[in-house]
Amino acid sequence: MTHLLNEPVKRMLAYLNSIFPVSAGLSEDLVEAVTYGSLKKGDYLLKAGEICKHVYFVDHGLLRVFNLYEDSDTKEEIDWSRGFFRENEVCLMLQDFCNPSPSEDGIQALESTELICISDDDVKRIVERHKELMLFGRLIPEKYLVAQADKMKLVRLLEPAERSEALREMDPDLVKRVPGKYLFTYLHIWI
Repeated sequence: MTHLLNEPVKRMLAYLNSIFPVSAGLSEDLVEAVTYGSLKKGDYLLKAGEICKHVYFVDHGLLRVFNLYEDSDTKEEIDWSRGFFRENEVCLMLQDFCNPSPSEDGIQALESTELICISDDDVKRIVERHKELMLFGRLIPEKYLVAQADKMKLVRLLEPAERSEALREMDPDLVKRVPGKYLFTYLHIWI
């Protein structure tokens, strides 16, 4: 069966093909499995305590992954931004995908966001038919681990004011789009 590809699905497949060639059969099975979601600015895709049961492709918009924890000194609740997902990026909670359990993190839309969604069950079913999908399961998280390592290098080596400037040079789009309070916690700048 041949499916008509809409623009969001074409962008998702182009993104995946930029990482590793997607076979026609894998492409067909992915297209069959997709559903669509929309979030308004401020909406939650995932709240702490929920189990993330999907892998998402951000077609348009901006998401932040965050964690709420209690400051041991002040007993104040701290909202710590751990990362961001934008257009043409895959958003997944890797720890939840590998070991489904209540998430410690939340995911919130910082802008109106359009998503392509594929359930974990569908991903696992597709992997059984197309082993090459396991390569994406390694390469996509690897990309984010490298980005996380770069961020931690900024945090370790630079003073707070220098971190902001370094991020502005490395990723001006992110700095323009993310409110300062979230960027500060992302860069471990506590005010």
